[in-house]
Amino acid sequence: MKKIVKAARTGELGINLIQRIVLHDLACMWYPTGGTEAGIDGTIELLNVDTDEATTQIISVQSKALSALSGETTDTFEYICKQRDLDYWLQGNTPVILVCSRPSTNEAFWVSVKDYFREQTIRASKKVIFNKNTDRFDRHARAALDKLAIPQDSGLYLGATPREETVFSDLLPVRSLPPLIYTARTSFDSRKAIFKDAGTNHSLSGCWTVHRKVIYSFDDLNSRAWRSYCEAGSIEEHSTSLLADSEILATKNIFVELLNLTLKSQLYDQDLGYCNAGYFYQKPDVSLAQRTATYNSRLKKATRVMFSAYTSRDGSAVSFYRHTAFKAQFHRFNSKWFLQVLPTYHFTSDGYRISPITGTALSGIKRLENNEAVYGQVLMWARILQQQTDWNAKPRKIFFADPLKFPSSAGFDDEVWLKQQPTVEESESRPEAVDFVEAES
Repeated sequence: MKKIVKAARTGELGINLIQRIVLHDLACMWYPTGGTEAGIDGTIELLNVDTDEATTQIISVQSKALSALSGETTDTFEYICKQRDLDYWLQGNTPVILVCSRPSTNEAFWVSVKDYFREQTIRASKKVIFNKNTDRFDRHARAALDKLAIPQDSGLYLGATPREETVFSDLLPVRSLPPLIYTARTSFDSRKAIFKDAGTNHSLSGCWTVHRKVIYSFDDLNSRAWRSYCEAGSIEEHSTSLLADSEILATKNIFVELLNLTLKSQLYDQDLGYCNAGYFYQKPDVSLAQRTATYNSRLKKATRVMFSAYTSRDGSAVSFYRHTAFKAQFHRFNSKWFLQVLPTYHFTSDGYRISPITGTALSGIKRLENNEAVYGQVLMWARILQQQTDWNAKPRKIFFADPLKFPSSAGFDDEVWLKQQPTVEESESRPEAVDFVEAES
């Protein structure tokens, strides 16, 4: 059985009380806004007291219905306004009144918001102290309302209606890292030199780097595989935080390089390739058949094409292959590490060689994709980055949490200000209808 929250019921009773007072006691018209997310609950239009004719004089009303009055005494009580509401009420030139009511006793009290908060010190407190004798919202308030209202044809306006939205980012918090970093001196001056010496038959992972003939590794350098490359007696263990929290730019750069190489190693085990242009992409299988990924989106299970062929207009031959891809950048904010996921696409002629249509395809994608589709890709890559499959040859070093999200007191109605954009399904049917997000240099 559906239950109605008590606070919602009290709110409706407050609106009903205001409507009765406006229509009966004040002999005016009441127009509920209905559906407004925040800020204004209705409008009063004053009527001529003698003829009942509409005067086009209006006042905006915000209702706050309460089961109990805060700080109530014999003569007063108080109400603390939310900053976002107060900012909204004080915008524009429309008169706004705040009506606090106690429906259980049929009592309502009011103040003119702009008049009450005229002084900065009172505005900073966000507090309204109601006088229960002089601030009653009843028939005796009519004269004051007449003075407050101004003609509707005077160009009345309010500010943008406040909206609470959840903002979804492209930042994945790094949930955990290996506790230790191993270092050792070496006679080799680069990764390339070590790999060249090791040849193809080696067991060196990718979770290490070399800087000024010092090896930095998430893997234990005491293992047999590293004996030929570490100077005897030089191997040391360090807390990962020593590098991760360093404010020295050179040290921070070494740590970021270690993170990037470790991520590259992890994704190699998940059949993702790396392009020297700076992004990871879905590799094809030997048959060049379409590949898809299924993942849990915000609302339901979703499937996305990861690799697919696109034929010429007459269908006689494959024009190019499209690979879903993303750029990855590690950032540190407030002592915490994040991976920024920037969706893009990789285009090849035969599944392997970069296609000459890449530039044209990406520019078309950027023009046509919508924000929801972009975030869908971010969420998909987040799920892939979080996977720990049974067939992974090596254990994970870096673990990621869900994309960062946070509430915002400012928002936009996409249906009002955005032009019509293709849906995700439409985007999938047209290779040019997918966005490309430029990474920072």
